[in-house]
Amino acid sequence: MSPFRSNLRPVWLFTAGLAFVLLCVQFALRTQPNSNEAWFADAARNLWLHGSLGTTILASKGTWLQGIDRHTYWSMPFHLILQSLWYSLFGFGLFQLRTLSIAAGLGTILAWYLVAGRLMKSWSFALVFVLLLAIDLRLITYSSNGRMDSLCAFCGTAGLASYLMLRGRSQPIAVLIAHSAVALSGLTHPCGIIYAFDLLLLQWWFGGFRRIRETWLWSLFPYLVFGTAFGLWALQDWPSFSRQFGGNVSGLAGEYKGAGRFSSLSQSWFGLEAELQSRYLKSAKGWAAQWTLCLYGAGLVWLVTRSGLRSNRRVRLMFVMGVAHFIFFWLFEGLKLSNYLLHLLPLLICLAMVAGRDIFEAKRIWIAIALACLLILDALAMRQNLTDSVGNKNYEPIIPILQQRRGMVVTAPSEFAFEIGFDGKLQDDHRLGFYTGRSPDLFITNSWQRQWLEQAKKSEPQLASWIQQKLDNRYREIYRNEAFVVWRKIP
Repeated sequence: MSPFRSNLRPVWLFTAGLAFVLLCVQFALRTQPNSNEAWFADAARNLWLHGSLGTTILASKGTWLQGIDRHTYWSMPFHLILQSLWYSLFGFGLFQLRTLSIAAGLGTILAWYLVAGRLMKSWSFALVFVLLLAIDLRLITYSSNGRMDSLCAFCGTAGLASYLMLRGRSQPIAVLIAHSAVALSGLTHPCGIIYAFDLLLLQWWFGGFRRIRETWLWSLFPYLVFGTAFGLWALQDWPSFSRQFGGNVSGLAGEYKGAGRFSSLSQSWFGLEAELQSRYLKSAKGWAAQWTLCLYGAGLVWLVTRSGLRSNRRVRLMFVMGVAHFIFFWLFEGLKLSNYLLHLLPLLICLAMVAGRDIFEAKRIWIAIALACLLILDALAMRQNLTDSVGNKNYEPIIPILQQRRGMVVTAPSEFAFEIGFDGKLQDDHRLGFYTGRSPDLFITNSWQRQWLEQAKKSEPQLASWIQQKLDNRYREIYRNEAFVVWRKIP
């Protein structure tokens, strides 16, 4: 008797969801905050408390971020708006910020359950798929981070799931709801565009161009409504919008990496080696996590080489979606940020499962052994990453330094605002007051800011020289570890 028979599926689905939430909570509680989380939390907090979507923690004068203290345009607005509503319900804090991502991550794996069940015509297959998603280290890591990626993935996947579940009842309603969810995905992060492609592909796959033509007004309506609202918001301060939105093509990460979103297009093989190394293999620590990813990759290779699988129409659909996601991030996300794997890993895992089913010719004992091996690898990867607290070991010693010097003017990475407050007590300015004229009593840098300074010596030598001279002449180093350096202003 199958353990995944229909009457037990809700139990297994609940178990998978509970395991996912508990593991995410563990990571959320143990992982140090990062600057991204503080930037977006600051804007949402200001909206919640003051009704203004401005980011006041970042020094923006003289940079492409100028005006961000009034309007936060470098980030799409839906995540920030939803955050402010979340804070009104649960209060403000790092854990509250991360629980929003965890809730979205839970919704994402449930949506993928519906997508896989409909496309593969097997709810047992979909259930095993969700179990693997629920314990995947990378999905757990990125779903417990306070960035917008988890919400973007949820909205996009929910759009696909709603279309597949509703299209048999009412095509116009299915299209309207699905495209509304995908539009919200795009209003969360530009990566939402890949889900628009997926949805149009599903419409074409199941109904052809004729069905798309019949429902094009229903498809277009959500984008017109949300696009109009977005445009009116941008027009509140068009110079700031164009400067921030254009500047974020490379973003702050590009300033220290010396790369932009489209850098891959100008590299040999379009940066394929960097794509595989930086985004995939370096996306998690430890051999177990890398082996898990390699096994999924091996399953994909098997799938490509087996003509029998390629002839399966529904598997071919998932494969086309996976290839589209891979190409999109390979060519158009030159910063090689691994958090975008949230949008690709589920497809890779699903295709690897299809390959595994073919390899073991549906023999349950061998499939069970293969799944057990994957579970062991995932458990080892989880343990390796949960027990690796190097990040916190670097972060926590800075906290008493800040607490002992309350009342001082502090310039530091934004993540420390979670410790000393967001009410103007801290400003994030890696240019050390070059444009603002602010001379802090305490100046703290993290590793990426020091990388930025090295990059600035080539791109902005005058600025870099000014910062270095100010540090040499007016500050003395009082603490250093692997991640942070603390300078105190000389009296």
